[in-house]
Amino acid sequence: MDKQQVNMSTMISRSISLAALLLSGIYSYQVQAVECIFENINTSTISAGTLVVNSYNPSRTTPVLLGTLSAGNYAYLNCSTGNDGSDFYGKSTTTSGTQSDSYTSTSGSTKYSYNRVFFPTSIPGIYYNIYIANSINANYTAYLPSNTSWTREIDNAANGDFPVGLYIEVWQRGGVSSIGNGEAHPVINGEIGRFKAGNENVSSQQIIATVNASSFTVKFAAPTCNLSVSPATIDFGDVGNDKPRKTFTLKNSNCVNASGVTLKLTSAKATYDNSGLSILANTTTGTSAAGGRGVAVSYEGSPRQYLSANDTNSSVTIGFGSIVTAKDITMAGLLICTSVSNNSTCDDYTPGAFTAAGTISATYK
Repeated sequence: MDKQQVNMSTMISRSISLAALLLSGIYSYQVQAVECIFENINTSTISAGTLVVNSYNPSRTTPVLLGTLSAGNYAYLNCSTGNDGSDFYGKSTTTSGTQSDSYTSTSGSTKYSYNRVFFPTSIPGIYYNIYIANSINANYTAYLPSNTSWTREIDNAANGDFPVGLYIEVWQRGGVSSIGNGEAHPVINGEIGRFKAGNENVSSQQIIATVNASSFTVKFAAPTCNLSVSPATIDFGDVGNDKPRKTFTLKNSNCVNASGVTLKLTSAKATYDNSGLSILANTTTGTSAAGGRGVAVSYEGSPRQYLSANDTNSSVTIGFGSIVTAKDITMAGLLICTSVSNNSTCDDYTPGAFTAAGTISATYK
């Protein structure tokens, strides 16, 4: 009985001794300070190529990421023993026309929240932001913040060295009513923000984000519609010296990214009315052909606008109000006289057969 008690006492003593050794090892461990800086920094203006957007909803009002472009490596993160730290900081240097949202870092021992900034493009509703990250595995992501003073974005950003890439995210942040020629570019020229590593007081080794209109292109499908006319032939009937006006419809269907159209008129045979407007001339020839008459073509908007045939400077631009999938446009043909002296009554004409033809071309935006 006594021997058993002695053995147990020995085991307890050894356990206490082992625990003491473990505690001794913990307290004797020395944590070495780390400092990181950006080296081999690319100071050139950002050049990230073209992002092709194949599908998007122009009427969408909630933010959606359309795609990401890479501008390549912009620095190398070098970490060594020191006291400056390994945090990532960022700041914006312009806020003109920007938007922002709340973002929480995904790297580091402490997750920081900050407002990341979105810069405008040449298409209202299309924005972009910029971030840096380990270009090998996309870790340690830090965006340009909306704050114009240094903002800590990642705590203990790194425990080793790696190349740092610069990336551009393209976003739709609200409805898009028009895409113009189908391309979006940055509208701000020059420096828009900076990144640095270490601590807030480090002033050197900063990655500077500089952009211009050529830094990247966001390309949308070119605006287009299927164009048809109804009716394809206008029948003025039998007329005398009156000037009948007949309407017809330009039908724009299956439209893609179309927010407006510019119309032009051409004809294989044209003449002029007394005001100098080029109108469609009679293509019927011979003794049975009517004379002194032509057809003026107009867009029946407010105000009414005439198209001068074969005139490169004559066009009518019509806005649809938003990006549409279909749009009808009311046009008209006016059977007018060409005589200067009798234009008001059209008494000076030659009765007979009359036929005219014209082509309306459409350029969408």
